[in-house]
Amino acid sequence: MKKIIVFVFTIFILFSGFATQSYALSDSKSAAIQALLDDACRISGVPGMSISILADDEVFYFSSGYADRKKGLSASENTLYELASVSKAFTGMGIMLLEEQGLLSMTDPVQKYLPWFTL
Repeated sequence: MKKIIVFVFTIFILFSGFATQSYALSDSKSAAIQALLDDACRISGVPGMSISILADDEVFYFSSGYADRKKGLSASENTLYELASVSKAFTGMGIMLLEEQGLLSMTDPVQKYLPWFTL
């Protein structure tokens, strides 16, 4: 699991600048990204992975490995992945962003935002 988390954050860091570029991805860049993803999938040992990159208001999808290894089903832009414990990090980051924007306070009781929630 630690390998997967490190890999995911590495991919985010590597590709975080693509969203601010003002040009579409060239064939050579697309091929390089696909090769990197293929290598990462092979090295990490995960069955499959997919990423999407936004460049000049166009979304580019890259996938590697399998959505279902037993059935030989390749991963694609439509593959659904289980996030498992990684979702905790995304949830925490989302809450921190909402607090930074003044949309919630972490000192408020949970019931203020989820009235149906009971402890």
